Amino acid sequence: PSHDKVPCRLLGYKYRVDSRNTNKEVYTVTYRAESGWCKKPWQKKLIPVYGLEHLRGSPTVRVLFVEGEKAADKARELLGERWKVLGYSGVKGADELWLPDEKFWDDCEVVIWPDNDSPGKEAARKVQNAIEGLENKVREIRIVRVDQLQGVPPSPDIVTGKQIGRA
Repeated sequence: PSHDKVPCRLLGYKYRVDSRNTNKEVYTVTYRAESGWCKKPWQKKLIPVYGLEHLRGSPTVRVLFVEGEKAADKARELLGERWKVLGYSGVKGADELWLPDEKFWDDCEVVIWPDNDSPGKEAARKVQNAIEGLENKVREIRIVRVDQLQGVPPSPDIVTGKQIGRA
């Protein structure tokens, strides 16, 4: 599920279908006031980050952005409550990323963990630009240089090897 702000209002769901013939297919079901629930993409500049609801309830000081919902779930499992973990959907998703411009960003330390490939690095820069464009400024933004971590395969994400424990 994807939510629009803190406190959260449900905007829609993304679901992934893995098949033998293709790598993956991702579908979006959104709520439209005029037509209800429908299989349509997010409106322009309204692709919410995955996991926004986890920013509720406690002070947010450390936020980790990772590429993909599966990676966000795995990072949340590995890190527990130490970090608030949010996911974004690759380069295209980073182009249309929507972040709530809320007060909780003011004292945050943000780390972006990209996939270790060119599109992943490009998406991380786009997420960084979106965060820097907020009126409520974060204290610090860092992008992990995954390609400089020792023993990391050419194109890992946080799911494919628990690299986060080494960073």
